[in-house]
Amino acid sequence: MEMLRDVITGIRVRINELNDNKDLFIKAQGLEEEVAKIQLKTVQNETALVTLKDEHRALQQQKNDIVRTSTGKLSEAMTAVLPDGEAVIDIDNNGKVFIGWKKEGDSSPRPYHGLSEGEKKTFNPALIRALKGNINIIEAAEVDRKRLENLLEKYRQDETQTIAATCHDYGQYEGWKEVRL
Repeated sequence: MEMLRDVITGIRVRINELNDNKDLFIKAQGLEEEVAKIQLKTVQNETALVTLKDEHRALQQQKNDIVRTSTGKLSEAMTAVLPDGEAVIDIDNNGKVFIGWKKEGDSSPRPYHGLSEGEKKTFNPALIRALKGNINIIEAAEVDRKRLENLLEKYRQDETQTIAATCHDYGQYEGWKEVRL
């Protein structure tokens, strides 16, 4: 009888071990299902990421096109009143802004901070006009007569009020009222 009890006890221990193994297998099967779900979600997220990157590139290109169109129109409006050369306005993909003037004979545009004071006196009113300002004030002490005449001629057709201040006596300009202080 003792031997029978030992056999029964051994069988019970083995049943308990098997139940524990069964529980581990059930947990392992649940983990495998979780791994499969996570792998599926990873694939879905990777697909969504590719789609979002494509959308981002398309939006970036659309933004670049809009900026290029806008800066092109500003440059054209400025160039129309500059005495020579062309205004250059550029905004790169990182948002860095370049504003400059490519004068006749220049191989590349000079940045605004590289312009002389006299050139800035010519460039600034062109920028104001391009931005649709309604008054132009030209401090023309460092602007020569020919350049001032060219500026005033281009502003003649403009509907904005233009005031040119200079310390030089260049005489009368046709169509302009001279006020001496």
